[in-house]
Amino acid sequence: MRVGWLVALLVAVFVFRSTILQALGLQGAYLNVDIVLLAVAAVLRGPWEAAGLAALIGFLEDVTFGRWLGLHALWLATVIFALGWAVRPLFRKTLFIHVLVVVLATGVYEGGLYLFGRLLGDWPLEPVIVEKRLLLAMFWNGLIVFLGFPLWSRLMRPSREDFLQSTPK
Repeated sequence: MRVGWLVALLVAVFVFRSTILQALGLQGAYLNVDIVLLAVAAVLRGPWEAAGLAALIGFLEDVTFGRWLGLHALWLATVIFALGWAVRPLFRKTLFIHVLVVVLATGVYEGGLYLFGRLLGDWPLEPVIVEKRLLLAMFWNGLIVFLGFPLWSRLMRPSREDFLQSTPK
């Protein structure tokens, strides 16, 4: 059931990014809410669930926004899986760790997309502009986690059965 909440949140974010941000002329807004939700899900729910959802939402964004088909989805799923695999066993309920994880995930993800774009010759922005966007995205995503932590720590926490299955015997 909690995965259903995450899917509903991701669909809401997808609709928000594809309609409202475009209508307001904020397509290049300095926040990436899907990274926030997927990174928190990777820490709270595990890397496999979050990576599957990341691949799905990345593919939908590839198709909708006309990016390189599959590259965005693969990079998003890889970053989210690595993040969940590395951090989840250590700290699951600490606000500072969630903020740090989301800020790092935003930096790695957005920086990686910039590098892929430069390698493919499809990124016209100057490095100074990209650096400013990257730092602002990291700041705003960290702030979103800080403000929204109580809500999604309750919505996405594992159920008792998941916890019992994940504990060593």
